Amino acid sequence: MVVDAARSEEIRTCGMDSVRLLGKLSLHRKVESALLEAGVTNQHLFFTVEDEDSVRVYGLANSLEEKENIEKVLKGIRDIRKVTNELTILRGSMGGV
Repeated sequence: MVVDAARSEEIRTCGMDSVRLLGKLSLHRKVESALLEAGVTNQHLFFTVEDEDSVRVYGLANSLEEKENIEKVLKGIRDIRKVTNELTILRGSMGGV
């Protein structure tokens, strides 16, 4: 009975979901670490791990350079294949534009 339960579709599905969630958690920690190592301390920066290999970043950037740097840092993480950059540049930081 235990062997049959372990082979059941419900257990396999639960196991796959757990592996996927662990992969997302691992990527989340890698993003946090990479941003800290790069000196990114913007309190208006947020991100979500959309999948095991994709991240969405959003919030406010102080400049175009900061926005581009954050994307570059994220793309430098080996496990990330897709970065969706939805950062908004603060108006006052655009040199009067």
